[in-house]
Amino acid sequence: MPRPVREKIWRFDFKFIDVSYDVKNGARDVTDEAVIRLAKGLTGLRTVLLPSANRVNDKGFLALVSHCTDLRLLELTAASTGSFGSTKLSPKALEELCAHPEWAPGLKQLVITTDEENKEFMKAMRALGKQREKLVITLLSRSEEKKWGDWEISTISNHYMKGRKCEPEKTPRGILHRYGRGF
Repeated sequence: MPRPVREKIWRFDFKFIDVSYDVKNGARDVTDEAVIRLAKGLTGLRTVLLPSANRVNDKGFLALVSHCTDLRLLELTAASTGSFGSTKLSPKALEELCAHPEWAPGLKQLVITTDEENKEFMKAMRALGKQREKLVITLLSRSEEKKWGDWEISTISNHYMKGRKCEPEKTPRGILHRYGRGF
């Protein structure tokens, strides 16, 4: 792709809205290697949404935040929280981002798969939130429930700012509506 075209691409978005029997959506087959190539080739990305990216982990995450300096919104979540081999960032990946404040300095929202039972993960997530005071970290729990003879997506999100959980009314404008209660 020619450089002038690559420079104009600022959004990369997979849709994950349907989990019925015959649907094919989301980023289930996207790998760390593909995300690394994407990050190196499209450094001007501001929004990257990879819901259902079960095969993307620390390497892909770190490539995005280190190469895409204009990044504002990053979602890297699993199809469902209990998915086998699902996307969960390690505490080391969050610590690495914390160690490099020059990476994605304008990041406003980070949406990742929840791992609230993991104390090391929560410690690293809180440290990142304290360092980047304007960053909203959304921990997303997604499950698939059978309703009316087919499957539906159920989502629960918890927002954190400055290392602390936010009440819905204190979540910055725009954040709540995207991943808030009732989503």
